[in-house]
Amino acid sequence: TQVQSSRKDLLATKFENLTMDEHESLADFTSRLSALVQESRTLGKEYKDTKLVKKLLRCLPSKFTPYKAGLSANPISESITYDEMVGKL
Repeated sequence: TQVQSSRKDLLATKFENLTMDEHESLADFTSRLSALVQESRTLGKEYKDTKLVKKLLRCLPSKFTPYKAGLSANPISESITYDEMVGKL
């Protein structure tokens, strides 16, 4: 329907624009990201783990730079699930 399509577009925009505040906890941010992903799923939009992992790494503030460098350099990061990545952080 038109409403579902509009809602999907809105959620996709929210996903792309989502950022983690410098003082936000990782748990709070991943909770917001997971809620967006879950709502998108209910409307038929799936996000692959690789996209979620990349989004998570891109959104991390500067205090996570050492973790990002180590994880991004690791070729395993291409096959890791979103939940595994959250656990590593």
